[in-house]
Amino acid sequence: MPELRHSVGARADLKRIWRSVALVPAADRLLLMIEERIATLAMFPQSAPARDDIRPGFRMLVVSGYRVIYEFSPVTDVVEIIAVVEPYRVLGKLF
Repeated sequence: MPELRHSVGARADLKRIWRSVALVPAADRLLLMIEERIATLAMFPQSAPARDDIRPGFRMLVVSGYRVIYEFSPVTDVVEIIAVVEPYRVLGKLF
């Protein structure tokens, strides 16, 4: 089973998302839902569509409009979460 890793930027993205909805009681549930979907990548690392248009090797998982950008290396058996992007942000300007 692949190892899951979060980049420093992805961890910062999740903290920023939580802070932006922290006044809403659903903030913890939202992050839990995102993390649960990310955890499924350990069993099915190639389940999300490839997004070579963003960067070769990237894949994108969508959870409630939030886009989880990740890479999977079959050589190292590692799934690395690159970023978690809010629905209103433009992907082309981030990568």
